[in-house]
Amino acid sequence: MRNYICVLRTLALVGVILTSVGCGQIKADSSANSSQQEKDNQTIDNSISTIDRAIDIVQKQSGVYFYRYAETIDSIDPRTDYTVKYRIFRESIISDLRNLVASNKEYQPEFKAKCLPVYDVGLEFKDESETAMFLFSYRCNTIRYVEGNQFKDFTPQRTAFYKIFEYEINDDSATIIDKK
Repeated sequence: MRNYICVLRTLALVGVILTSVGCGQIKADSSANSSQQEKDNQTIDNSISTIDRAIDIVQKQSGVYFYRYAETIDSIDPRTDYTVKYRIFRESIISDLRNLVASNKEYQPEFKAKCLPVYDVGLEFKDESETAMFLFSYRCNTIRYVEGNQFKDFTPQRTAFYKIFEYEINDDSATIIDKK
């Protein structure tokens, strides 16, 4: 009987030790998780403010430039590696582009593009001191905000952007600035 009581005491002591160690580990894990959540929230806040800043630039009275790119999977400098650069002057097109970019800000799908974007076209809004540039990949339905290095899906606006880029930007609505 005495051995039985000793075994029970030993098991109880081991249980207390394991529980306290386990609680410490749980506390450490939850501290690490809350710290990671804070970092994630800061990243989300920074990306929201970056996108908000880009939208502010887009909505200003600014120059609007349109770029076409050669098909490549290599990294490009969007301001120099274009094939054609236009300055858009037709106000109705500029207004439509501003509205499309602003409406994309609200579209928040779970971004899962599993393809390497090949950028077809670029769109730049230039103010006197600020610029916001966006690259479009139709293959991946991806828009990239260059200054913030952020990527978004643009599926809802894809057709409208495509229509403007392919059919409405021409000699009647834009001036060719450079052709390579």
